[in-house]
Amino acid sequence: MAARWAKSQNFVFLFAYNFADPWKVYGTSFLYGSSQSTHIGGEFASSTEITSAGIDVLTNLLPAEKVLTSVGKIKVLNAAEFNKL
Repeated sequence: MAARWAKSQNFVFLFAYNFADPWKVYGTSFLYGSSQSTHIGGEFASSTEITSAGIDVLTNLLPAEKVLTSVGKIKVLNAAEFNKL
């Protein structure tokens, strides 16, 4: 089923697959090592795909930092303020 989602013309399925697959690739790489990293469909991921998945996961998390900063939940420090912690 995951292979059909990856090749789907349906925007919702394609969006869901493209959002979830990097998390699966990077997560399995982190937990089991890069030699055991797999896509949602079960195919093994190459080192380039693992790197790309890691970048995708990090860029998915960056907007959350912006939202938390704007509501005052976390404070962003510049280099000069970091020593004052």
